[in-house]
Amino acid sequence: MDIRTSGPESEPRRTLNGISDVRAFFHTNTVPLYFISPTPFNLLGIDRWIRNFFYLTYFDSFEGEHPRVFVPRRRNRMDFDSMEDVCNYLLRDPSSTCATAKHTTTRRR
Repeated sequence: MDIRTSGPESEPRRTLNGISDVRAFFHTNTVPLYFISPTPFNLLGIDRWIRNFFYLTYFDSFEGEHPRVFVPRRRNRMDFDSMEDVCNYLLRDPSSTCATAKHTTTRRR
């Protein structure tokens, strides 16, 4: 697996050979990665393997106790037609934007 380590197109790719290389790559990851979904269950626990991994979810299954789950505050109940609608809501919500911005360095924006 070839993967770009960071930066512009001119930088070399790093070749990952096997699961130990993949694990080491993500364990030392410096780029914030977000799983955006109504709930975090599909990838629950992956934040132990991938450094800087966060969950941006609509439902707080952990009642605020999980340090890597962000749920935007909302005043009104909203009904959605699909998971895509939920994800779009999460991406547009101003508090979500602020939460993701605090994990993103100026260089990466």
